[in-house]
Amino acid sequence: MSTRDQIPPGYVSVTEVLAPFSKLHLIDPIVLQNAADRGTRVHKWCTMYVLNLLFGEVDLDCRIYVEAFKRWCDKYVDKVLLEPTRLNCDQYRLSGEFDLFVQLKGSTNRVLIDIKTPQQASKSWQLQTAAYQILMEKVLCEEVDQRMILQLPKFEGDAKVIMHDQDSKNDKDLFFDALRLHRYYNG
Repeated sequence: MSTRDQIPPGYVSVTEVLAPFSKLHLIDPIVLQNAADRGTRVHKWCTMYVLNLLFGEVDLDCRIYVEAFKRWCDKYVDKVLLEPTRLNCDQYRLSGEFDLFVQLKGSTNRVLIDIKTPQQASKSWQLQTAAYQILMEKVLCEEVDQRMILQLPKFEGDAKVIMHDQDSKNDKDLFFDALRLHRYYNG
C-alpha cells in the first residue's frame, strides 16, 4: 500500500469506477466541464481555508460555495485530522482522494467528508464515501466512524449534510461489485 499524488499505471480511480452510475453522461459536455472546473476550484479554496492558507479573493463563481463551507466548518469542525490526500491501494489497484477527515465539535467520532457542489444528490456518493473508507482503512490503517457528504449551495444558504454511515458493510460490498464490473468490462 502506498500514498502518492498521482494515480499509478494499472490503477483505477474511485470516480472512474462509479462514473457509469453518476448519470454525468446525460449532462451537456460544456456545462459538465465548467461545473468540474468550478468544483475543483471550490475544493482548492476549501482546503486552503482548513489549512489557514486562504488569502486573497475567492473566485466570484466559487464565493457562495466557499462561504457556506467556511460557516459550516467554523460551526462544526473541532479538528482536521487529515487534509485531502490521494490514496493508492496496491491490493485493489484502486486510487481515490478524499476531501477531509475531521473530528466534529462535541464528538470523538472520526468523520470522512466529501465535499460536493452539484445541487442534485447522487446515489453514487454513498458508494464513493464507502470507497474512500476502504482506502483509509487499507492504506492508512485509519478507523472511520462516520461518512458524510457536505453539499454546498449554489445560492445563498447553508451547507447540507448527508450522512452515509447507516450500513457501511453493504456500501463497501456494493462498491466492490461496481469495481468487479468495471474490471470485467475494462480489463
